[in-house]
Order: sequence, then structure tokens, then C-alpha cells
Amino acid sequence: MRRVKLKYSPLHSSLVNLPLSVYGPLVSTGVRPQAVSVHLSNLVKGSGHKSAYLGWTGLASASSTARWGSKGGDESLDTVEVDPQLCASLGFNEGDVLELGLVHNLPVAKSVSTEPLTPDDWEILELHAQYVEDNLLSQVRVAANDQHILVWIMGKNLIRFRVSSMDPDKGPCLLSTDTELIIAPKQRKPPPPSKESIESDRAARASGIIVRVVPMENYPIDASTYSPLCALAPPSTLETLSLKDGQQVYIQRQSPPVLDLTREIKHYQGSSNSTSKVSARIKLKDRITATPMNQAEEESKPQLSTYSIFATDLLPRNQIVLLGSPNIRSWDLARVSIKPPQTSTGIELPSQELNIPFLLPLAMKNLNFVGVDSIVSECTRFFQHSLLAQKTLLGGSNASQLLLCGGKGSGKTGIATTVAARLEKDPQLCICPLYIDMSRYSEEALAGIRALFSLLVRLAIWCKPTILILDNVHYFVGVETEHTESSKSTRIAELFVKFLYSLRAHSASVLAIAEGTSSLNKIVSTGHTFSKVINIKTPDKSARATILKQFVEIADAPPTRGLNYVSLATKTEGYSAQDLKDFTDRALHKATIRTADANVPEVSLEMCDFDAAQEGFTPLSLRDVKLQKSEVEWADIGGLQETRRILCETLEWPTKYAAIFAKCPLRLRSGFVLVVMGPVLS
Repeated sequence: MRRVKLKYSPLHSSLVNLPLSVYGPLVSTGVRPQAVSVHLSNLVKGSGHKSAYLGWTGLASASSTARWGSKGGDESLDTVEVDPQLCASLGFNEGDVLELGLVHNLPVAKSVSTEPLTPDDWEILELHAQYVEDNLLSQVRVAANDQHILVWIMGKNLIRFRVSSMDPDKGPCLLSTDTELIIAPKQRKPPPPSKESIESDRAARASGIIVRVVPMENYPIDASTYSPLCALAPPSTLETLSLKDGQQVYIQRQSPPVLDLTREIKHYQGSSNSTSKVSARIKLKDRITATPMNQAEEESKPQLSTYSIFATDLLPRNQIVLLGSPNIRSWDLARVSIKPPQTSTGIELPSQELNIPFLLPLAMKNLNFVGVDSIVSECTRFFQHSLLAQKTLLGGSNASQLLLCGGKGSGKTGIATTVAARLEKDPQLCICPLYIDMSRYSEEALAGIRALFSLLVRLAIWCKPTILILDNVHYFVGVETEHTESSKSTRIAELFVKFLYSLRAHSASVLAIAEGTSSLNKIVSTGHTFSKVINIKTPDKSARATILKQFVEIADAPPTRGLNYVSLATKTEGYSAQDLKDFTDRALHKATIRTADANVPEVSLEMCDFDAAQEGFTPLSLRDVKLQKSEVEWADIGGLQETRRILCETLEWPTKYAAIFAKCPLRLRSGFVLVVMGPVLS
């Protein structure tokens, strides 16, 4: 141990500059700065004794050279340079005489548990956590129990920690890249409630809270254990309203803000006369008070119902399930209050216009599609990962927008609705599905299209979290053709892209359906509009056999033992899922005719029925396509034996014997040039 004099230096780290007399031997022996610890302690004994273990910067103290020209006493002492803020944290002052020692062969800490000194330090750490993780070892190299660690953020802000425990817990330890640093949070204590906040809480409980009504089928709830008219809510809702199980509450449905926009949309998906009827039935209560409403209008008003509320841990925050509700439907927003809300003056609307438009119909949720499980699972996982990541982001958006492409009869709409139904029933997501057939608005004016997009954005926010299924997008923003106005199609495509950006900003997911990227306007297809594009491929041979088997099993006629699905799959090369369904239906029709002619009591499917059904059957992809079948046969061609052999090997055999050629290990001939020359005269 040698005595040194402390001098301040703005190092902005928990490291020190050593005197020249200590620096020289360390450099000459090749000691690395990361392998040595500097021990500083004052000369005071008893309760005033202070010590600290610090790291070495690898540099010498610039002020230590002054001692060579000075005269005895304290001025002849070597100097060690330490940051002034670090000295204040350790209890040292400039000019103090300290004892300096070097500690070698310290163990490397496996883990160090720390806590911020103040809530301010924790808040700064939350803002700069990545910077601290990347630059900690460049500022701190040694840790000891109950010692302070200081970290500077870009040389400006300072974060202070106190070491609470270490592993191993046997004195000071070195820090390395393998050391785990654990920082306990230190939150600010909430301020005591003021008189104003208590009064505002009482007013909030009286006015109620807004919750989302979710379908009961999404959760394992046994309705038989509850009363006919009751509400199930998470415990947080009951705590906010200061309620207990079984108490009576008032629940009133809130109307979505869509009426003013539906009037501007000519091809609105609702009934054509609904908007005019609603506008004719509006009543201004502050002006017309003496006109009584008839009984039908009185019954059509939004009803205020009372429910018995019960707590359940199955539901997430701000969601509620209603049992036996005649007026409030799933995905509605409702106000739950302990007192009946006051009737406000203004516009009253019929209850049918309070329904949320574009909700996915129940019939489309229960569509039975076979052979598309892999595509459905891929789409579902894409949205699940995106939505779960979106919940973990702080102040960010990770909205997913997927484009599903497939030809006619590939089951695009069925796949999309199946994915939406799965996301709706997922308890972790509980997402509201909206279905919009964009082909209905292909002839809409620009003003109506703007109103439609504004309406959909409002609904996405109103029903959040939401997934919008945009079907037949290729009819709405298709490629430019000669008979269409290019400026209008370009403008519609630009509005569509802005609409998708607006949905992304509000964290609404989108599942668009089109026949292919080539069928979309180039502004949409080439602008990285969608996060991912999934193409539905034509089912292969094994998939076609599986699909045919499933379609036959759900048919009304049992199959015979001689039904060969592999042979049928070979004969249906290029068929889509819808083609296979139509093919099975035609075979069932042929089987019905056959059994009726033979007076057989039971209808059964046989191979001959499928052979008869295939005669004259045209797949969807080939419909409206003019096909020409040549009547020229090989026997009609004279000579050219070698040419005929090459043509058969290259064109006919790979198609006729596809299963054999698919397993060929050799690279086969894939093309040729046929040159026709006249006869050679000798």
C-alpha cells in the first residue's frame, strides 16, 4: 500500500488514472487494465473509515508529474485521478490523502444484483437501457457489496446504482461479458389522493365505464350456473365500480359513429333504403317535444337493461359477457354504471341502425373446407405472432397486413373466414372480424370511396382489436385496361394504399383476398403495401386424394370398396378444391340416376360414377377459355420417325407418365427447336 493524493478529473466513468510510479511497472509487465482492481481507502480509523474498489483506465495520472519539481511534504505525493461525481458518491474529497493498493486475481462475478438509488435513476435507465447494456463494461470493471456504481449516458446523464448482492459473495469481483447484471425497479410512490381526485372517482363510478361485449362462445363459460339475465366481467371492472357479486348494474349499448358516412356511399352493403328511412325517422328532442312516438318506434329505441353482475377470471380487462340480452349484441360497446344514465337530448336512432355494419356473418364462420389446413394454419400463426407482438410493444404498432392470392375455386374466401373465426375464438386475442366485399364498390364514385374508407377506419377503431377481410380486391384496384379511365383507377389505388396505412397506424389487421399480385394495380402490387403475400397452390396428388375422400365421406351416398382415390387423384390433375367438390357432386348425381334406373334402394358411389361425371366437366380455371382439340393422330403423319420419337419423349411421355418422370434422377430434355425444311433433291 502506498499513499497518494486524490485529484479530480472528469473521466465520466468508475475508473481511475494511476500515478506514474504505479503505471510504469504495470505497463512493463504487460498487465491488462481489465485484470486488475484498484483499492482506495482513507486514513481515518473507526466509523469514518471509507474504502472502494475501482477499475483502471489503462492510463497514467497527468498531474502526477508535478511531484518531480516540488519540494517535500504532501506535495511530493503521487496523485490519483478520479471523477468528482464518483468521489462524492464514495465520500472522498479532492486533496484527501488515500492509501492505494492493487488487487490481482479477483474472481469473475456470475451475477450482480443492484438497485437504483432514486426513482429518477430508474426512469433514466428505462429510456437508455440498451446504451447501458452496450457500454457498462467500458465504465465499470469492479463491483463490491454496498458500493455505488455510476454509469454516464453519453457523458451527460448519470445513473447511480447500489450493489445489493453478488455471486460469489466473497468480496469484490471483476465484471465480464459473462456476468449477469440484475437491476431491481424503483418506482415512485403514488401521491396521496386529493379531494378532487376522490370526487372525480365518485363521478366516474356514477357515470360508469365503457366495456366491450364479447361472444360467450369464446370462453369456457357454463351459462346454466347463472341467472337468465346477468353479466360476467373481470374483477377489475367490479373494483372500479366498487361492486360485489350479484349486485344490479345498468348496461346501455353505445351506437357506432357511422350514420353520417353511410349516406354518401351509393353501394352501401346494408339495405338500400335503410339510410333514407333512418334519416326520415330522426327526432330532434330539443325542438319537437309534443309529438308522441308510436309503439313501433318506442320499441325500436335502444333499451336500458339491468343485469346482475358477477366476476370471472376468464375475461381480460374491459370486456364483458352478457347472458340473455335481447338488445345488446356481441362486439357492441356498452356503458356499465351503478346508476341509470340521464337521457340526453339530441338525435335518437332506431335500434337496427345501432348494429355494427360489416360484421362477419355467422354462416361464413361455419364453412367446412377440406385440404387447406396448412394454409389456414400459416395465416393464423402470422396474425397471432403479429398481434401478440403488438401487445408487447410500448407505444408502437406492429399491425399485420396479409395478401392471400389464389385462382378461381381455390377457396380464398373460405380460408380467410376460417382464419378470422379462429382469431375471434382465441381467448388471448378476441379479435373482431369485419368482412367487406370490395367488388360491390368497384363502380363507386371517388366521394363514396372516401366515405367508405373513413367508415372502415372508424369501425376498426370502434371495434379494436379488429381484422378486416377485404374480399375481391382485384375487382376494386385491378390492373388498368383500355376501356377504363386510367386517372380514376390510379386515384382509387392511391386512396386504397392510404387507407391501408391508416389502418396500420391504428393497429388494425388486414387480410386482403385477390387472384394474384399480377391482377392488382401496380401502385398496390409494387409498393410493399402488404407485410406478406401467401399464394394458394393447386393441391398435389396426395392432397387431391385426401380432399376427394373427405368430400365423399360427407356426401349422402356411402362409397363402395372398389373406390380408388389415388386413381381419381391422377385423373384430376390441376383441379382446385372447388373443382373437386363440383366433381364429387356430379358423381353423386350420376350415382343417383344409375341407382334409380336399376331400382336399387340405396345410393352408393362407384368408379363408373366418377368416370361419367368427368365427361363434359370443365374446371373453373378453364371455363370461358376456347379449347381446340386436334383430330390429327400419329398415324396420319408419314415418315419422320426420329422426329416423332423425340416429340413423344419430350412432350407426351412426361405428361402421360408424370409419376415416373418425377422420380427420374437424370436431367431430361426440356425443349427443342423444330425446323421444317423442304425436300432435298439429289
